[in-house]
Amino acid sequence: MRIRCTNPECEFDHVNTRVHHITGDKAAGMPTIAEFCEASGFIGLLADYAFAAHNAKQAGRHHPYKSLSAHGIEMPEVSTVDTREMSANAIGIGRLVHACAHFGIPFENRHDATACVSW
Repeated sequence: MRIRCTNPECEFDHVNTRVHHITGDKAAGMPTIAEFCEASGFIGLLADYAFAAHNAKQAGRHHPYKSLSAHGIEMPEVSTVDTREMSANAIGIGRLVHACAHFGIPFENRHDATACVSW
């Protein structure tokens, strides 16, 4: 299952739209988080893998938990890898642009999750 976003079933925050360029039009017709989890087996995968994201402990983990909870789906406790925290500890600053520069990672399409995972 390849999707670019899920339908959050709520209004888009203007800040998130500005940052991630995801609008209601782009999410129209996309599955809800509950539909995505059921179709992909996402919840089952969490038992075997770590949840890794930049700013995972503050935002990255919060949003799936909140969305799934609204559907009565319990997200299991998962190991979390927060690259923002790792970067802050390693180089003294947690911004993604600085971490990428320090570790020689191309910094393109910074708010496109698909582009980030296919690097």
